Amino acid sequence: MVMGEKQSWQLRIFKLVFWFIRLFTGKRMPKVKRIRRNMDSGARTFLKRPKNVSYQPITMGGTLMAERITPDGARHDKVLYYLHGGAYALGSLNTHRRMIALLAKEAGITAFAIDYRLAPEHIFPAALIDSVQGYRWLLDQGYKPEDIIIAGDSAGGGLSVATLLKLREEAVPLPAAAVLLSPWTDLEGIGESNRRPQRRDSLLHNEGLNWHGKLYAGAEDLRNPFISPIYADCEGLPPMMIQVGKIELLYNDSTRMAGKARSCGIEVELVEWEHTFHVWQILDFLLPESRESIKQMGAYMRKHLG
Repeated sequence: MVMGEKQSWQLRIFKLVFWFIRLFTGKRMPKVKRIRRNMDSGARTFLKRPKNVSYQPITMGGTLMAERITPDGARHDKVLYYLHGGAYALGSLNTHRRMIALLAKEAGITAFAIDYRLAPEHIFPAALIDSVQGYRWLLDQGYKPEDIIIAGDSAGGGLSVATLLKLREEAVPLPAAAVLLSPWTDLEGIGESNRRPQRRDSLLHNEGLNWHGKLYAGAEDLRNPFISPIYADCEGLPPMMIQVGKIELLYNDSTRMAGKARSCGIEVELVEWEHTFHVWQILDFLLPESRESIKQMGAYMRKHLG
């Protein structure tokens, strides 16, 4: 499915803004902690919490910080388990809270989001250990696997697939479906889209992706399926929805993941957007493309949660 043949004027403006940001930052790799502070500050300023939603800090398994996000009137027996993006080194509940809340509202369910450990302080497999712990905690609370959707964007999308693989290895019942927003599934970066002229993607650049991939993997092989799920055997995984922009550097991370899953008999709904940049879904208050994407994901979750 291809969406967004005509791009909105808002999207055109934001792509231009991102181009100027890249022009002035170049290929430098700023200090990770500084970027985290700036991202959290920007989120507090621009990504306001949606109204008619409650936010409850919780701890999963005694150590994992998380948040229960409950829209008014939402079902409590059906849940969204969300893993935020940020190249395994950035991002937080603060940067993704608004989008997670909107997804939960659209689906009419409760969401749980975790603050998994980040690199370089905590390299692989710390994030994977945390994501599996969070899912197991949901089961311990009495939630049924068929009542859970796992979702994530970018690194969180890749981590969602890695989590499914680890749960399968440990013989833990898998959730009803997965929703992946521009998932980062190949940290080695050998897809065809990674070799495109850098000007096509206004947000990402290969130097940054390669740097963050090695930062997270440490001494591990980048082709480890729990790091780059594109190399995994997908047999037995649940249905997936994948949204991705066709001009993204990570475009083939999504298409290859979809092809790999389909070859294993998995139902995959791949939605390709013509002009959107990486994880455009987070800017719902400005982009009609984002609002439409959130509606799509909400309908998909309702369908698979019955």
